[in-house]
Formats: sequence, C-alpha cells, structure tokens
Amino acid sequence: MDELASLELRIKERLAAAEARRRESQEALKREMTAHEERAALFEQTASRLIDQVIRPRIARVASCFPNAHVEKPGAAANRCACRFDRTADYPASTKLEIGLSPGGDTHSVIATYALEILPVFFEFDGHDQLVLPLDAIDEVTVASWLDEKLLGFVDAYLRLPLVEQYQQENVVFDPVCGMRINMGDAGGSVEYQGRTYYFCVEQCRDKFLRDPVRYASGQPT
Repeated sequence: MDELASLELRIKERLAAAEARRRESQEALKREMTAHEERAALFEQTASRLIDQVIRPRIARVASCFPNAHVEKPGAAANRCACRFDRTADYPASTKLEIGLSPGGDTHSVIATYALEILPVFFEFDGHDQLVLPLDAIDEVTVASWLDEKLLGFVDAYLRLPLVEQYQQENVVFDPVCGMRINMGDAGGSVEYQGRTYYFCVEQCRDKFLRDPVRYASGQPT
C-alpha cells in the first residue's frame, strides 16, 4: 500500500470513529430526553395527587374556620393551592396563604413551598419554608405532617392580628362614660344613639349612658 492510500485509510478510520461517537451521543441524548419526559410526567401526576388529596383539603379546612377566607378555584395556578383572607375589622390586613409544588433542579425531586403574606407587616412570622422530597418515593404522611405544622403556624400568626396595636388603630374608641380607651371588639356593650354607635368598657357604663344619653353623648365623661 502506497503512502497516500495509507493516509486515506487512516483518515477514514478517524471519520468512522467520529461518526460512531456522534451517533452514540445522539442516542444518549434521546435516552436522556425520554427519561426527562417520563420524570416530568411523573411529577405532574404526583403534584396533582398531592394537591387534590393532601394540600387542598387541609387549606379548605383552615378556610372553613374563618368566614373571611376564600380558597382559589382549582386551575387558577398550576400545582398551587392558595387561600386569601379578606380584610375585616378584627383582621385588618391583606393576607394570602399559598402552598406550591415544583420540580427540583435535577428533576429527581419535588419541592413543596409554603408562602404566607400578611400586609402591612407589623410583627415577625414564618413567611416561607420548603420541603424537598424524592420524586420516586413521595411519602404523603411526611407531606401531611409538614403541612399541618405550617398551617398551625399560620393560624397562630393570623390570630395575632387582633392583638397587635398597629393593626387595631381603626378599632380604638373611647367609652363616653368613663373615658377609657377600648377596642370595639372587646367592648362590654354598645348603644345606637342619634345615628352613632357608642361603645362601653363594661355594662355599668352602658347603663349610665342610657340613663342620661344627652349628657354623655355631648362628651362629658365622669
């Protein structure tokens, strides 16, 4: 074999090896994409099951305890369940509780995210947390236990709103009889007089007002 033929043979061997490597790389990529699609499908199935069987029922149960709560309809956000709490006299804050599920960066895990928003913010509370679970070994008991603790933490935080002075500024009134500063929600009684509501610290003050409403409505506490 002359030198040129030998060179050509060696070049073709390299070309064949390069082609083999290219085909192998393409096959590996196809296998990886197939596995990724399978994991994505498994995540969607798992997330849907957790939302329907674990997360939404628990958030709905919390909402049932508060007349100002509204659970968002399914489908409002993919793999999310959220509950909003309307502002009320006792709970004068914009509040949103949300639990979401997302795939981990490696697509081999599921990340459950707890998010709580209370605006305005006048005290510290646990507003964010995550639970990471293996996609192929989801333990619903673990998810339920984690979520129960988060929801109880939310309830503890939300029930602080009536106790934090900054939230209750609009609810503070003065007893027209004794002049005491009180929260309307804690009043011992109230009276409607000439189109206005008067609040009292105790029933005795209310009774004194009723005996002489003109005097006390004019702003002469004793």
